[in-house]
Amino acid sequence: MKSRMGGSTPQAWLAGLGLSPAKVNEVMNSFAPGSSPSLYLYGAGEVFVRFHGAKAASPIFLPNYWVDGSALGQAHGRASQFEGFLSDAEIARVAKTYYRDITAICHNWNDLKDTNLWKITLQGGETIEGLEGPIAAQPAFYPTATQPASASMLSGGALQVFLNPRTPLVCTPVDWS
Repeated sequence: MKSRMGGSTPQAWLAGLGLSPAKVNEVMNSFAPGSSPSLYLYGAGEVFVRFHGAKAASPIFLPNYWVDGSALGQAHGRASQFEGFLSDAEIARVAKTYYRDITAICHNWNDLKDTNLWKITLQGGETIEGLEGPIAAQPAFYPTATQPASASMLSGGALQVFLNPRTPLVCTPVDWS
């Protein structure tokens, strides 16, 4: 269950989380051009997922990018076309490739290790605030200090939610496989 939050702009909400103006711009630019990200209060029944490795810059429970749990269903649904032709392990790898594409996670941002998948499943009276909208396309490889961005693009389009979990107790590790 989710309900739209009023009384604040997305930029003011992000700044209220303690994000710098540069980080606020980064978050806003991570949504698809022309979209209007909206603030929501999420409750019971909502599921969010995120690949978050041990070397991540911040703990899992601090404000960060998550995706609506439906992105997993989209990726696995698209990969299911290969059932009967590929093994279950191969289908899981294909699904992860689709997941990377629709969530626009650059290869040099995150290697999407099977054991680095986390989920939030809200239950009972648990609530989380977030900024929701479609993910912008990203280069397959983000620019580095020595290399430009790749010309190939990840399509994005999945539903991204910049969440403020506030506590590690709602964040659960799961295994992709």
